Amino acid sequence: MIRGGLAVAAVCAAQGAGAACPVPGDLARGIRLVLTSGDTEVFRARSEVLVESLLDFANEGGDTRFLYARGVYLLESAEVKDGVPVPDTRATFALPMRPEQTPEPLPGHGWGVEMVANYGDGPVREMLGVRYGTPGEVEIGGCTLAVLPMEQRIYEDGELVAREERHFLPGLGFSYPLAWHEEDRVDRYSYVTIEVME
Repeated sequence: MIRGGLAVAAVCAAQGAGAACPVPGDLARGIRLVLTSGDTEVFRARSEVLVESLLDFANEGGDTRFLYARGVYLLESAEVKDGVPVPDTRATFALPMRPEQTPEPLPGHGWGVEMVANYGDGPVREMLGVRYGTPGEVEIGGCTLAVLPMEQRIYEDGELVAREERHFLPGLGFSYPLAWHEEDRVDRYSYVTIEVME
């Protein structure tokens, strides 16, 4: 999916007592991140450009499913219970191109695009601005992984309404959230383990 300098595979160290860290290709099986809160998020490739994640809230008894283009650009979300979408919880984000036409995440690059969001009460025009930073490494539960920091900003009527910090893992093909900023609230996320689904 990623070319050039980011084509380098994830740098992995041993995790725990002999457990393997995720490597390129494992996204087809599923890769689970465990948060300090006890919540878990499992990412899976659904095609060459689509990645689905399932966020399981440890104390709430429900899940949220997300679908991303290139593991980065959110296309839809919905709450699910017992594997079934909960009515009236689906949100969609329509980009003006097919998922395979969205730009690949690259260091120092940015992208701005107008999209149509629908949170269930009618369409809303939003502007999405994405900026990729400088490649580095991140350590999660004993695994050292190549990382590309990124930030997404969402605007409505020219006003910034939300900002999200994420890490894209070029060797694995998906991104995960670090912080969500909206109004005066900031939600931060930290992780204790990353593992391949059995």
